[in-house]
Amino acid sequence: MGSGDRSMLVRICDPVGRPRGTGFVADDRGTVVTSHEAVDGLLRLVLHGTGDRSCRIEADAITALPELDLALVRTGGLDVLGVDPLPIVLRDRIEAGTYVRIAAHGWREARVLGVAPVTYTATDRSYRVGAAMELALGTDGRDALRLRGAAVGGPVLDPDSGAVIAVVGTALRCEHNAAGFAVPLVGAGTDAPLDALLRRNATTVPGYGRDLNLAGALQLAAMSIGAAGGPGARPDPVERPDITAEFTAFTAAGERPEVVLGLVAEPGTGRTTELAALAARRARGCDPALTLWLRGADLLADDASVADAIARTLGQAGRIVTAAGAGGDMATATPERVARLAADSGRPLLVLLDGPEEMPPVLAHRLDRWTAGTVDWLRSNGARLVIACRSEHWETAGALCPPGALHRPARPARRLPAAVRLGELTASQAQRARERYAIPADALAPGHDRHPLTLRLLAEVRAALPGDMAGRPDTDDVFGAHLDLMCLRIAVRIAAASRPALRGTAVRRLAARVTGQVHEAARRCLGPGQGELDRAAFEEIFPWRTGWASAVLTEGLLVPAGAGYRFAHEELGDWVQGAHLDLDRALRSLVHRWHEEDPGGGARAAEERVPAQRSPRTSRRASADSERGQVQGADAASGAMPSREPHTLPVPRHRIGPVIQALLLLGRRQGAAALSHRLADLIEAMDRLSTRTDDPAAAARRQSTGIPTAAAGPHGGAARPGGAEDAGPLLDASWWAAHLLSQTLLRVPDAGPHVEVLRLLAGRIVRRSGAEGGAGGRRAPVMSRPARGIADTRWGRTPSSDRGSGCGCGCPRRTGSTCCGGWYLRTARHGETGGTATATADRAGPSHVLTRVGTAARSGSWMWWPGGSSPGPGPCSPCSAAGSPMSARCPPRTVWRCGRPSPPPRRRSSTPVVTSPSTI
Repeated sequence: MGSGDRSMLVRICDPVGRPRGTGFVADDRGTVVTSHEAVDGLLRLVLHGTGDRSCRIEADAITALPELDLALVRTGGLDVLGVDPLPIVLRDRIEAGTYVRIAAHGWREARVLGVAPVTYTATDRSYRVGAAMELALGTDGRDALRLRGAAVGGPVLDPDSGAVIAVVGTALRCEHNAAGFAVPLVGAGTDAPLDALLRRNATTVPGYGRDLNLAGALQLAAMSIGAAGGPGARPDPVERPDITAEFTAFTAAGERPEVVLGLVAEPGTGRTTELAALAARRARGCDPALTLWLRGADLLADDASVADAIARTLGQAGRIVTAAGAGGDMATATPERVARLAADSGRPLLVLLDGPEEMPPVLAHRLDRWTAGTVDWLRSNGARLVIACRSEHWETAGALCPPGALHRPARPARRLPAAVRLGELTASQAQRARERYAIPADALAPGHDRHPLTLRLLAEVRAALPGDMAGRPDTDDVFGAHLDLMCLRIAVRIAAASRPALRGTAVRRLAARVTGQVHEAARRCLGPGQGELDRAAFEEIFPWRTGWASAVLTEGLLVPAGAGYRFAHEELGDWVQGAHLDLDRALRSLVHRWHEEDPGGGARAAEERVPAQRSPRTSRRASADSERGQVQGADAASGAMPSREPHTLPVPRHRIGPVIQALLLLGRRQGAAALSHRLADLIEAMDRLSTRTDDPAAAARRQSTGIPTAAAGPHGGAARPGGAEDAGPLLDASWWAAHLLSQTLLRVPDAGPHVEVLRLLAGRIVRRSGAEGGAGGRRAPVMSRPARGIADTRWGRTPSSDRGSGCGCGCPRRTGSTCCGGWYLRTARHGETGGTATATADRAGPSHVLTRVGTAARSGSWMWWPGGSSPGPGPCSPCSAAGSPMSARCPPRTVWRCGRPSPPPRRRSSTPVVTSPSTI
């Protein structure tokens, strides 16, 4: 309310209509606060609100507080009188000389002279009121403060915030003459009904400025939550009890050192939806809790802690409520004050940080200082922080948290700092989700019917179709159909705003144009930054003046994020961007250039930028200019120092999504063999990178120039203070190779066509474990029998039907790459002929013998023994026949794949072990 709006007051009359005074509504129940003088001696009242609304009040609805010269009148709800409630100040002391406003023949300005003890004389007796506020008023309004004057029971308002300070009483007397008195509401006493009313007012009636209360803080925080999910945001259709239990335990009241909870999830698994459901649960009920929503894009490069982002979010919300008519200085809503209000209410402030990967690159490379400042602020102000991110970000960010700061869940995520893992829906949860989305049980392909984003987007597609869908689409089909649907809806909006309006075929052609622009936006998201589309590029692709931008944002395909725009669904954005990624160039920049023996590779690598964009032929020059201007240089990502090192930042590890989608797209378009070639190359890269070390001189130059390198996670090297972890280029390349390989293999629809890659990987794991002394460095592991009965491992030749097009020996590699040889670990069914088996081949060197030893016969394990003298390194027979020297096609570090040298010596152990002809 404005402080001069008399229509926000309640008029109080006796049953025959004679005025007795005024009052104001103070809570969400419609309780009216007035002076005791206005109701003294009456058994019935008539209250008049806005317009023609009025109600009759019986004596049992009046709570008289004559010792305070106050009365509380219950009306039954806000809609009875139609009067908005007013906030009450939280200050227990008003300085003398403060100017206030009272309703005395219109709103007039009065001055507080001080506080004095007064006596209130009611119809039955006199009451001593401890301290009343003495007011000075001009001559025009002085008559209203006389006994039974028009001002009786009216509120005394703060002119800035519009909050109620006191209630005017005309029957208050003191030892000296005074123009008038008012009874302050805060600090007036410890009366239970009044205290309960003040608590309800603080939690249900927003107050701002100096009189910011919990309800005002809730209103400011709610604006950050309302815009968090973007258009079309909806709660999760099913509840996940394990996630809810962890949230409940983490947000419980009480002081504790654990102030950060990590929620780790892959895109599309409902990470943002779970945060929205948490915020909704905390906002419901009679005891709402403060929850503030932030996105990583809301962070700035110079932020010292999360408090800086909270301050900006509160300031933006304050400008919105000020434009809506609220009073008060919104700059007083500081993060510390809001956190203190939440702590005083018994439920700590909860900050939800969604997608911290979107933070500026400069801030990401001093993440340790930001994390330390954030934890200090949270502990100092009794607040909590939930970080929802990808595992690639959390493996570094979580390791940077100070000891004891992380909440440890009952079932923590594996191989990561303490965090809650959010995955696919369970079978029962997926069934309930399908029921609520009205999706038949057989509507999706097996293996895709538990993915939350797939279910949600399929529901939207089905709702837009006139009949049932035929077939059983997978996630890729659903993504494609949803993207087509969104582009069609955008085209319909643009066509409706066009003059003349477009119809029929013209709309379909417009939808095709929209689709092309969406793909162009995805291509540009592969450029500088953290995967966002900057404002200039957004307006170039979707001009505001033609209505394209508003249509795209209204449909929610892209949403504002910080200083740019992003795809509303991260997984869908990665899926579209993967179609425009130059995969081979990206793999070389991220992985292969760090192990290839190319004297000029370093110079060329200085000019490479990743992710690389596939540019249309019509825009090659623009694409080249864009590449030269990118800040995600792969050199800086790895720390390589050319002669003149560019000041670039590394490729963020969370940008692995488009690369994985590009690999999966390669398998769908060109077949499993093409994908297997790339995966085998990644295995070879891990082999080669494991034998190399970072250049100490390059590391020293990196530190001297202050250029950050890629962050190292708990499994990629220890995270070091300084924000830019000095992981080194080879360690970072190994991380990319391992994660690209593992995540791609986990996502392929059928692993059967990639069995040779899996065998190569299994062999590498066994050899690496044996070389490092087994688990814990004590012994090598035993190849135990899997559940399907696979027990024995032998060396065999790649079947001729599965051989690749490399050097001719059957290696699963494309032509021109290093020969891998035709040997692999072949699995034999349990029960196959045991004893001694000999593996021979048409190549130089003796055979090797598989012999059961000790208790291995019972477990089905094998141990390698040399079958003769060890030959020297040399090329394989097909390479020799082709005239290829060993140095060109069979380098010594991979000669085990072709020349098959002798295996390592037998390990003396009581436990059967599996060794191999080489050590990675």
